[in-house]
Amino acid sequence: VSFAVMTCGIGGTFSSTIEESLKHLADNMDEGEIYGGLKVVVNLSNGPNSPTETSEALKSLETQITNQGGVIIRAAGNHGEDACIYGQRDLPNSITVGSTDKKDKLSKFSNHGKCVDLYAPGEKMLTTDYSPYGDYSTKYTKVT
Repeated sequence: VSFAVMTCGIGGTFSSTIEESLKHLADNMDEGEIYGGLKVVVNLSNGPNSPTETSEALKSLETQITNQGGVIIRAAGNHGEDACIYGQRDLPNSITVGSTDKKDKLSKFSNHGKCVDLYAPGEKMLTTDYSPYGDYSTKYTKVT
């Protein structure tokens, strides 16, 4: 089961929307499972946009989810800087992933440093793209 945190027309701030979604998961989990036995894996691929301190609510929710057996994976970010200055140091229970290129070298855009747990291919990844005309296509993108 998956659900989108950010969709067109959603209200609220970015951080409050993520917190509300994680609270829903945390409140409905049972020993790392939700919705009849499905394992909880949270993918926060949004990445941080600016240097920030992470809210106490987000830290608490992450701890609650991981203490119940859930797994949280998050993007290191795409600024080519130290991931620790983007709040990653405040979320020690998550797995933070940086990006590598096709030669398994650090992508120039990827955040990096001691707050990144692992690196994975993330440059020129083939993905789908939705057009405003209602159809889908493929394109290459950079991701962490």
